[in-house]
This record gives sequence, C-alpha cells and structure tokens, in this order.
Amino acid sequence: MNICILGKDKRNQYLKELYKESITNILNADIIITPIPITKDGETVTDELITLDNLVEFASKKNKVVITGGLNDKIKEKLKDVKYYDLMQSDEIAIYNAIPTVEGAIKIAIENTNYTLNGSNICILGFGRIGKLLAKYLSSFGVNIFCEARKDTDIALIKAMGYNSISLDELNNNLSNMQIIFNTIPSMILNEERLKLTKNDVLIIDLASRPGGVDFEVAKNLDKKVLWELGLPSRVAPKSSALYFKMGIDKIIKENER
Repeated sequence: MNICILGKDKRNQYLKELYKESITNILNADIIITPIPITKDGETVTDELITLDNLVEFASKKNKVVITGGLNDKIKEKLKDVKYYDLMQSDEIAIYNAIPTVEGAIKIAIENTNYTLNGSNICILGFGRIGKLLAKYLSSFGVNIFCEARKDTDIALIKAMGYNSISLDELNNNLSNMQIIFNTIPSMILNEERLKLTKNDVLIIDLASRPGGVDFEVAKNLDKKVLWELGLPSRVAPKSSALYFKMGIDKIIKENER
C-alpha cells in the first residue's frame, strides 16, 4: 500500500526511511500517517500547513486510512467519518513507548539537578505504564521512591514491589519531603494548594499528555521549576520510537490489505 507520512519530527523522519519503498504524496496515498499528537493547536496538523479540517474532509471523501494518535474527544468527533487508528490506544505500542519516555525523563532529572538521584526522595504521581516503569528504572539509582495511586490494588502492588505508597488522601502530607516529582496523570493534581506544599527548590517533571497535571501559571508565580516534557520518545530516541510504531503500523497495513 502507498503511504504518506506527515510531520517533521525525527521519529516520522525515521518512519519515512523504514517505508521508503512505499512513500508517496498525500493524493496518491492509501494510508496517511500523522504526527503524534495529530494537532497541538486544535486547528492545524502538527508541523504542517494543512488544517485538521481539510485533512479530515480529504480522508473521508477519498476513503483514506489515517493512522494517528493523541486524540481528545473533540478530535475523535471530527474523525467520525474517517477510518482511523489511534496508535496510542494499542497496549503494545504504549508499553514500548514508555521506555524512551522514562529514559528521557531520568536524563532530564539528572540535567536539572545539582545533586545525585541516589538518596533523593522522588515522588511518582500515577502508577500506570509509565509510573511502573519509571519506579523500576529509578530503583537502580538508589532512590527513595514514593508512588501515589488511587486504587487499592495499585497501592498493594506498590508495597509488594518495595516502594513507598501514598494514597491520594495522603499526598498533601508528603509533598514537602520530595525533591523531585514526576507526574504521569493527565488531569489537574498539582493545584495551587499542593504546589504551595512543595519545597522551594523542588523539580517537577510533568510527563502527562495535554492538558497536563500541573497548574503551570500558579507554579510560575510561585517560582517552582516545572518542566512539561511532551513527546519525549520522538526527541530522545526517535529511531527506537519509529521501530516501535512500525510494529503497530504493519499490523494495520496487513489488516487493510485483506
């Protein structure tokens, strides 16, 4: 099948190399692969001049298959007449994608602190794929790991894995002890009340997709160092990230060749 790959990030450039025998322009493509997220401003396709509305109209009228990701409810509604696949809804891809995210997050933490991770108190908000993997990687640095979770089953798993558990109700009582906080929850968790409880020199690294989990304006006013690190896989390990995506894309291509 003929493929058009949109976007200018390094991951999609590697994808173009991987599919170089099948690459064509958007008019002749059977499958259109968009950047992830598909849009940052809600209007234009990321790193492209084409508007999201024009892409949707073209894909629906010409029966193009769209492979994408980073979709909110509003974008899903726009795509309702398009045959599309959300790569980030694949558990396999999401797990692989967590690897460069975690490696990049640790690299950023090291670069933005003047002390060792070893012996540091580090809190991870959320115990999903990224939270679990981040805790595992950080444990090799000799970090005092504190993991926040809502579900009793996650709290039990955190304890079983040898980490310190924090329920959401206990979070406020623990924030003042943390030197680094990683957030993986894509909804407001570090609000004004909680930001005021953190250390003056705390480092907060938000790994959550839009809208993030930090009140960034309040954090700025409080002079808290907050880094919102979106798109880490395509930034820190674009070649590996492209190979992970290819696994999912190949399955979609095979499905549409039947």
